Amino acid sequence: MKINKEALRLMSEKNDAELWGEIQRIAKSKGYNLPVNAPSHSDMEKIRSAMRGADRINLSDAARILNNYKKKD
Repeated sequence: MKINKEALRLMSEKNDAELWGEIQRIAKSKGYNLPVNAPSHSDMEKIRSAMRGADRINLSDAARILNNYKKKD
């Protein structure tokens, strides 16, 4: 599954809570269980920056990156 540049731009314009909710939804669809609380605002800005610089993103690759935030069960 791929998300195009326009979809990434629209997602990146959401506030931290909304963007994190979208990231959680996508990650969950790929089998990842992320924490309810969003990362720090500075980390969310890093995610936004990456999203704005990408022409497209492979969700499997993104999920591996977000694995750093994966909830420890």
